[in-house]
Amino acid sequence: MTSELLDELATRGYLVLKNVLRLDAIRPLAEFIYGQYDRHKALYRQRTGKSLDDREHLTAIASDPATFAGLPSDLKHLVRGELPLEVRLDAALKVVAHEDGLARVVREVLGAESLRLHNPPSIRVSAPGLSIGNVPMHQDFAYNQHVKEFVTAWVPLCRIDEACGGVDVLEGSHRSEPLEHEPQVVWSNAVKDPRAGEGFVRRHVLLDLGDALLFGPRLLHASHANTSDRVRASIDYRFFSSATPSEKHYYDVARRVVVAPPAPNGE
Repeated sequence: MTSELLDELATRGYLVLKNVLRLDAIRPLAEFIYGQYDRHKALYRQRTGKSLDDREHLTAIASDPATFAGLPSDLKHLVRGELPLEVRLDAALKVVAHEDGLARVVREVLGAESLRLHNPPSIRVSAPGLSIGNVPMHQDFAYNQHVKEFVTAWVPLCRIDEACGGVDVLEGSHRSEPLEHEPQVVWSNAVKDPRAGEGFVRRHVLLDLGDALLFGPRLLHASHANTSDRVRASIDYRFFSSATPSEKHYYDVARRVVVAPPAPNGE
């Protein structure tokens, strides 16, 4: 990694890493995730009689806190464009943690000899024209207060162009203090102050399969709407140094094992 890239991260708050993941690693992962999405769509229809492509059905859920709160946990994930825990825990997702190109950059950014990965990663799936899965403006620290310092690697599983959407970042907003967040009906954290993004340039990041977007816990960012005719899938990986403690399960990349958090009161 060059000093120019480190300077770019310090200035803009994010890095676009081109061709950092081998296609023979990322393509099978993409096939697995899209297959799981199709499988769980079918299961959702069996259990509810409704389709995850039904805009009227999803809009009704998103507008009624009581209806959404009453859903089982796995269906909540599907409604907001995520896949259930059983998929996120699958060993297939960990292949990205062992991609040398990405790991070298992350270690240098964190100043880490070895890496830990919050377990499980987050999977996002956005169907064309459905806004319920669009994550509102936020900083990642609000979702990850169990670990103090980390970097997020956002890995698309398809080509991200103007229509397919992806992530909007607010360039330079990583210098912001941790901002106050509040829950919405579907998402648990959104920046409370509607003026928080003022003064920053909003960038829509375009990526190809094999690329990754890297940023820290304070960068303001949000989903960019999917107006294409394709389903967009991506995975959020949150890496931190082996010297940084965590209050939740993590994957020790060097040892290839999942580590449980310490028991309360040292029991």
